[in-house]
Amino acid sequence: MSPDRKFWLRPAPANLIWLVLFVIGLINLVRGGGHLLLSDGGAGAAGISLAHSGAADLVYVFGVSGAFELLLALWQGYIALWQRALLAAGFWTQIAKSGLVLLLGYALKPPVGPPPGLIPDAGTLIAAALCLVLLALFDGQAGRPQIYRPH
Repeated sequence: MSPDRKFWLRPAPANLIWLVLFVIGLINLVRGGGHLLLSDGGAGAAGISLAHSGAADLVYVFGVSGAFELLLALWQGYIALWQRALLAAGFWTQIAKSGLVLLLGYALKPPVGPPPGLIPDAGTLIAAALCLVLLALFDGQAGRPQIYRPH
C-alpha cells in the first residue's frame, strides 16, 4: 500500500488536521503581509499613533515582524500541502511564535494599552495545541515521518 493511501485510511480528524495548519498559515500570511506591505506597518489598524519621533523605527520593527510572519506562513503552507509528516513541527512552531508574542505582550514588555493581536495569537495557539493533542491521539506518531517499505 502506498504511503498516500495509508494517510487516507487514518481516522478523519487526523486527515483534516493539515487544513487547520493551512488556515493558521493563511492568518499569518495576511498579518505578515499587512505588517510588511502597509506604509504604516499596520500601526493604524492596531490603533497605534505614529505622531512621534520614533515612528520610522516602529514601522521598521513592524516590517521585520511581518517578514517573519510571511516566512512562517510559507513554512506552514509547505507542510500542510506537501510535507504532512512534519505537521507536529508546524504546530509547535506556531505555539512558540504565539506563546512568545503573548508572553511579551502580557508579562515581559506590556504596552500602555491592550496588546494588539490578542485574538489571532491566542486563537492560533489554542488551535495548534488542540491539533497536537489530536495528532497524538489519532495518529499515534504525532506527525513523525513514516517510512514506506514494500513487503
